[in-house]
Amino acid sequence: FSKKQPGSNIAINLQQQKTFLNPYSYASTELIGNSGEQLQIASGKKAVLKFPIPTTRLANAPSSVKCWYLNDSTGIWQEEGFATKVGNFYVADVSHFSYWIVADPINDVCDFSVRYLNQNGESVRNAFVKVSSANWQAYGFTDTSGYFTGQIPANQQLSLSLYQNTTSYCSTPLSQ
Repeated sequence: FSKKQPGSNIAINLQQQKTFLNPYSYASTELIGNSGEQLQIASGKKAVLKFPIPTTRLANAPSSVKCWYLNDSTGIWQEEGFATKVGNFYVADVSHFSYWIVADPINDVCDFSVRYLNQNGESVRNAFVKVSSANWQAYGFTDTSGYFTGQIPANQQLSLSLYQNTTSYCSTPLSQ
């Protein structure tokens, strides 16, 4: 999911407060005209989007979740509307084409930093890192000093994995 989802899990809610997202599903919506121009929904009209709910989350999926679109200028998700659970899908009315995500906000976060060193005490650079909990996950890369930093949900038990293969976490982790 994280390899295909654009942006990070940082979002701005309707109250203009920063939050983080626990996503269920996302959609990329784009229409191109015959001349290559990007088309949008007519003013005052809406389109219906259906977001598949992953089978691993279906049993605990709430009856409705918030919708967020990716702001192309900032790379941050913006809250706009909600989606309703219909069978194995979330269904939402949207007013424009964009990247859309259906997700629960996570408001209780804290700063996080970890540094990876190899057995010789040298920084592990550009390694792929996965941080996850029971209902949240994030990915990124260590910097040139071996650090991986950011914000994470507070008061949750986390799993932290480091992978040498920087294109995927399908390989065996270096540490866990």
